[in-house]
Amino acid sequence: MRKASKKKTALEEAAEDKAALEEIARICRNGFNPGEDLVKKCILTHGPKRALAVMQLAAAYDRSIEEVH
Repeated sequence: MRKASKKKTALEEAAEDKAALEEIARICRNGFNPGEDLVKKCILTHGPKRALAVMQLAAAYDRSIEEVH
């Protein structure tokens, strides 16, 4: 039982990581692109979930300082 639950948890975590990576790609396509190197470094250093949070915060800040015409 424990092995099955661990496997299920690992599969759920992989699905969440994939969703986080897709969301990061969407943020980069929508105008906030800090560079491929920086995004990869952030993902490798902090993991996809935390990197997504960082990217969302940075994109929101970037939008707040740009003038909208």
